[in-house]
Amino acid sequence: MQRKKQKRKASRRALRLVERAWAAVDAGDLGVACKEMGRSLKERQDNPAIWNDYGLILELAGDGRAAEEAFRTSTLIAPTFAEAYANYARVVARRGASNRALGLVRKALALEPGEVRFQEQLEDYAVLAPEVEPLPELPEPRTHEPVDPTSADEFHLGRYDWDDVADTLTARGCCVLPGLLSADACTGLVVGQVHDDRFEKTVRLEGPTGCGGDYRFFRRPLPPLVRALRSAVYARIVPVVNDWQDRLGEMERYPSTHPQFEDYCAREGQTRPTPILLRYSAPAVNHLHRDVWGRVAFPLQLAVTRSPRAAIEGGHFVLTDEGPGRRARRRELATDLGDGVLFATRHRLVRIGGAWGLQSVAHGMSSLVQGERYVLGCPFHDYK
Repeated sequence: MQRKKQKRKASRRALRLVERAWAAVDAGDLGVACKEMGRSLKERQDNPAIWNDYGLILELAGDGRAAEEAFRTSTLIAPTFAEAYANYARVVARRGASNRALGLVRKALALEPGEVRFQEQLEDYAVLAPEVEPLPELPEPRTHEPVDPTSADEFHLGRYDWDDVADTLTARGCCVLPGLLSADACTGLVVGQVHDDRFEKTVRLEGPTGCGGDYRFFRRPLPPLVRALRSAVYARIVPVVNDWQDRLGEMERYPSTHPQFEDYCAREGQTRPTPILLRYSAPAVNHLHRDVWGRVAFPLQLAVTRSPRAAIEGGHFVLTDEGPGRRARRRELATDLGDGVLFATRHRLVRIGGAWGLQSVAHGMSSLVQGERYVLGCPFHDYK
């Protein structure tokens, strides 16, 4: 009862601050208005209407990027909030992303079919939007590393029912691929971890917590097995993420092959390889995080366990929902030697009130109590 009373009080304080913010707008003081909205969100950061109002005030203040993020947050909290989608579409269209704006306002219209304002927006963006959203030109053609077809002997993607994989990823945001890599391939990667010349950077995990181990980022050219695995798995899962784009009303589509997607990353200045060998030595933990360094991030990524389950205690893969107004949902997956895990990079798909939306997620590893755990981390995007 006490908690409900505190929440009601916080709501009243938040609404009073919103009223003061709009009064400041009327007085022409947008700086004060933004500060009042910030204070309001500290009281109730799970309120989509406050985020929407904050976006409107930021838009008036000329901060389009911050306004876009505020409207996006509003839609994540309330996937059925049509006005937030329409406002989100407006600021996106203003920076030239007409196809994306078109998808967002279509979602607003699907939620409120009779709204004249949304229909007018749709007609405006349909005129502006090209059939395919143009990508920036590369300064020069990119040379791709060849994929050795014999490397594919170490994994057999045909053993999985990829329709079931797609359904599981859509429903849960993660999926285990048992026995993705052979034992020999896993052993080779563990042995290869000691060769310094294969890696661009090494991060040692040492500190007062007693966490031990290291992260080793590959340099180019990537090992043939890693290149082949990355390319083959990408081809299997890109239809899944493009299906998500359809459900979300987004116009953009991810390229059908991994080399094409690498070109897309390069257009955004993201050319550093992301595959990484991870070693954890007990006691250790990998706190919740996201593997994103740059504007482009593929919606799914892959991790492969390179050590047998029987050799360790703890150290489970963890995927957790995050964000204001959401009840945290934690998934722990115990994997064995060679098992792969596909999981959402930043957001997983959710369905609320008949509409599709995105739920923020983060991943990590539960406490490793005993032994050493080896993992191949394999994001499909490159880093900046």
